[in-house]
Amino acid sequence: MIPNTIRCPYCRTALGVGQTVRCSECKTVHHAACWFENDGCTIFGCHGQPEESSFAALPVLPALISVLASINSTVAVLLSFILIPALIACSYSALYHSTLLIRSLAVGTERSREMPRHVAFLLINLAPLIGIYLHYFSKV
Repeated sequence: MIPNTIRCPYCRTALGVGQTVRCSECKTVHHAACWFENDGCTIFGCHGQPEESSFAALPVLPALISVLASINSTVAVLLSFILIPALIACSYSALYHSTLLIRSLAVGTERSREMPRHVAFLLINLAPLIGIYLHYFSKV
């Protein structure tokens, strides 16, 4: 017997724990990569936008931790157990949003509405990396 799993309507594979997007009109759940590859909802005639999830601020959290840690050494010591993972998350998030930005530039005007979001997240996640580098490694 085949287990009853929820599948992405674009790629027809099971929706796992990974990043998903829910349509604001028909409430259909897609893989985020499938949503952006199709440039929107895959349901015929639906023109919904991606719903803002409760985790929408999550990509900003590592950047906030890194900035707080760079304020002074006491805060850095208190946050030291999560500082390295936060910096790693910032670098991965910056890489992810830079690739999406390059893809949206290559595709053209179809995805131009997503460009400001990708630029904002790219800058938000690059700022702490540059700040930590300048704070610790530029003192010669």
